[in-house]
Amino acid sequence: MGPGSPSTGNPLVGLVGLITFFIILLFLRPTWKREGRLKRWHYVILFVIPIVMMLGSGLALSILGKPTLTAFINMMPAYKEVKNSQSGEVYLLGKVIIIDKYIDRLHDLYYKLPDEIKAKTPEEVSTVVIVNCTGTVKFYEVFGTSRKPVYDSSSCDADIIDWKIPAILSTYQNSQLGASPGMMANDLMKYLLSLPRKED
Repeated sequence: MGPGSPSTGNPLVGLVGLITFFIILLFLRPTWKREGRLKRWHYVILFVIPIVMMLGSGLALSILGKPTLTAFINMMPAYKEVKNSQSGEVYLLGKVIIIDKYIDRLHDLYYKLPDEIKAKTPEEVSTVVIVNCTGTVKFYEVFGTSRKPVYDSSSCDADIIDWKIPAILSTYQNSQLGASPGMMANDLMKYLLSLPRKED
């Protein structure tokens, strides 16, 4: 399930649909008893409305459950102040947060982390990854009123921090000719997910 997609796998969503179905069924029961059958439009509302309610509740749960910058904003300076380093093994400890190096925001890669290692609150954070991915534009391809940048080169660097120490375990650096910052960020994500994982 991608970011922003309705949480239709949540048991609460199914419960909402089931409750809605029975409420509508009770509402239509007098008509059913009086006429011995339901009309076609009755069947439509009997099944369509519960589905709409399930999708709506799933979307609401997805939005409410999505971590936001607000939850972490007060910790951003502290994450970025870690300067001491520790040589040795590089790993991901417990729950992870990925932030932008120069802007106090959650990096786009944070939302691509698997749920089982994504920190949802500052209290859950055990690993901090501070990222900066940039590129040099060679020229722009023009498509009507829109422009698409074609990059001469791009680079990505990231500090991987054990927040429990706290200390920088490693600094990832990668650059490539002809690559976009997005491509470099995806390479960084693959690297992060390949690291050994440790529990708190």
